[in-house]
Amino acid sequence: MPGTDDLLDDLETLAQGQDTVRVKDIIDRIGNRGHGPLFFIAALLVLSPLGGIPTLPTIVAVIIILIAAQMLWGSDGLWVPGFLGDRSIEADRLETAVEKMHPVAEKLDHILKRRLQKLVSTPAQRAAAVVVIAMALTVPFLEVVPFAAALPMAAIALIGIALTVRDGLVMLIALITAGVAVISGVMWLI
Repeated sequence: MPGTDDLLDDLETLAQGQDTVRVKDIIDRIGNRGHGPLFFIAALLVLSPLGGIPTLPTIVAVIIILIAAQMLWGSDGLWVPGFLGDRSIEADRLETAVEKMHPVAEKLDHILKRRLQKLVSTPAQRAAAVVVIAMALTVPFLEVVPFAAALPMAAIALIGIALTVRDGLVMLIALITAGVAVISGVMWLI
């Protein structure tokens, strides 16, 4: 089973020799592995230094909502509208962000394993899609404060990891993180 570090390697390969990388190309490259890797990679983009680029967190949140909605409907294929799929990220920025994420991914690959399978079953995955949509909907409001969207994106990244490696313990931690993100987001907005 490919690990999180393998996903980052795929992104790095995609960016090499390019000036920009389109969102559609990222989805095409890692989308065949399911919804989890897309949640993970999309959320990591916002958690990386790229998250400081104005409007990027909101654009990524919209893409995450589209992916989660398709997961909720039971769709195997992944689709994003052209105006989002044609958006580009500078390849050198993507490579830099991926390089910074590699050490964390390597550590994750050593501790992740299949456990608590009921928390990553099909009904649980649909419930996770609802949580992902809720978390992504908070991002545009939190974007007014730089990097404030980090907590909901961390929850989405953890859900993506849990779905990718089918680790129910990580799903449990992700759901707790999502709860903390909701409480923190409400407090920031008040």
